[in-house]
Amino acid sequence: AAAGNRPSTLLILIAEGFADYEERNYTNHWVPLHEAAFHNSTACV
Repeated sequence: AAAGNRPSTLLILIAEGFADYEERNYTNHWVPLHEAAFHNSTACV
């Protein structure tokens, strides 16, 4: 959701407890904020 520029989906996932915005990706060790910034998802940043 963060990388795809879908802020409403991201908010729902966080609010419902299905997403942890502090959890790091195992491949590149990025948090969702890094993914959103890298993919120019300004609405999610």
